[in-house]
Amino acid sequence: MRRSLFAVALIGGTAAIASCTTSPEAIPPEAANAPSQVPAEKRRSFDLVEQARVATRACLESEINGPASLRRLLADGYTVTRGLLGVKYEMVQPYGGLFDRVETMAVHDSGDSYGCQIEVPRDRGREVFAVVADEVTRLGYRRIEIGRYDRYVGNGRRFDLRGSYTRTSLTAQISIYRITADGDRSCRRTDLPADFKEGC
Repeated sequence: MRRSLFAVALIGGTAAIASCTTSPEAIPPEAANAPSQVPAEKRRSFDLVEQARVATRACLESEINGPASLRRLLADGYTVTRGLLGVKYEMVQPYGGLFDRVETMAVHDSGDSYGCQIEVPRDRGREVFAVVADEVTRLGYRRIEIGRYDRYVGNGRRFDLRGSYTRTSLTAQISIYRITADGDRSCRRTDLPADFKEGC
């Protein structure tokens, strides 16, 4: 279930809840005068797969060291935006012709239980999810299966990785969330090998 993307009707509700519980640490100074979308002069061409890896590394760091660390994305060309769903670091391609694809990438972490979110065009969601999972693995975390759930463990830490979208949304969301013993029932199981409990 965790390995692929599914339509999830509740994602809109969870996003709304997340925006109401934003940690002060997740609001950078740039948010005070941030636009609601990336201005035309700040749009740039980029490779979505490459930026998926950049966003994955940023999200892992955010979950380890706190949402303030996402400000490093500014050096990679991201722009802080602020809308109804909170603060995001976004990268958007320039608009081309009427039927040209416009790639988008957004990263945000409200410092709550929904973890760090990566948003991409919905039709690229499965592809990007696979890239994110590959980057997490490349950084030293291994995927373990516990029943119908997956976890990524390594470096003394434990993460949940999932993807979702709704049929009415233009974007897919990929979430990376650091889990502790308090939030993972598998940490309390006695029938699992020790290496399955890394990060508990």
